[in-house]
Amino acid sequence: MKTQQHVIGHWAVPAVALAVASATSTSVATGAGTEVARAAFPRVVLVVTEDSHGQPLALGSGFIAGPGVIVTCFHVIEGASSAYAKRVGKDARLEVIGVLGTDEKRDLALLAIGTTSVKPLVLDTSGVEVGEDVYAVGNPMGLEGTFSDGIVSGIRAVGNDTLIQLTAPISPGSSGGPVLNSEGEVVGVAVATLKDGQSLNFAVPSRYIRALLSRKTEPTAFAHAAGRTGPSIVDDLGDPRQQGVEGILFRWFQSYRQSANFSIVNHLRYTVTDVYCLVILLSGQQPVDYNLVHCEEPIPPGLAKRVGAGLSDFDHVSDGVELRVLDYRVVRY
Repeated sequence: MKTQQHVIGHWAVPAVALAVASATSTSVATGAGTEVARAAFPRVVLVVTEDSHGQPLALGSGFIAGPGVIVTCFHVIEGASSAYAKRVGKDARLEVIGVLGTDEKRDLALLAIGTTSVKPLVLDTSGVEVGEDVYAVGNPMGLEGTFSDGIVSGIRAVGNDTLIQLTAPISPGSSGGPVLNSEGEVVGVAVATLKDGQSLNFAVPSRYIRALLSRKTEPTAFAHAAGRTGPSIVDDLGDPRQQGVEGILFRWFQSYRQSANFSIVNHLRYTVTDVYCLVILLSGQQPVDYNLVHCEEPIPPGLAKRVGAGLSDFDHVSDGVELRVLDYRVVRY
């Protein structure tokens, strides 16, 4: 029997993402993980970043680690001009005031929010061992409040640094979420999954979080703190920012530029349908017009569909075009 599950892509519209995702926030694992999930959810947040025009840029996860402090991944805020956070299961947005610190090499960032009465998650101080039970909490593909379990499957040296390898599933959108031990303590931050691998997921150990917290500063504007300046510990593991579905290869196909098309590519392991994509015409860096394209046809995993851009009524020539996938539906057979 075919079932469908609504999933929000990398370019998710926040209002839609939050409304759909909140319906899953009460789903927790049974058994030993139930108490861990119940205690963690109020302290885990959805992080949405925006560009200079206030448009959605990326969606990730994070957690409250101190009074007015959220921990997330650097690649979640990279290139952003602003951001907001939202606690799992709550509608209220938490304004992100600025960036308190970054560790690009270990893909970590600290965000400043207003004062909250929520107690922070506790950081583990003893480290983890191979075979230990762990739990990942986050918002994979925008599915808010997702809780998954697994074990520590390896401790990997990367140069002079360390990553925790785990079997608990993570996906785009999980980045920045806490990885917890059976006591509900944070042992790491979900950061990447190895391309073309199976259950090869990685987290940055909590000792690097403690070090960054010890040197946090006054809030800094995103424009000064969210630009990449050096390599990251996870660069060789595959792109943690990889989109599940994206628009590529825009082409004007009449010389007077009144008609155009582009491809929608499905990078996921499942068929997608009902893809909504925003086509934005730019003059320099400024948007001058747009069109919303809806592709109802299914796109199988690893394939693409060429669609019309719906620009036949435009009689001006733009300097550039930006494609943003806003929403899509995953079809699971």
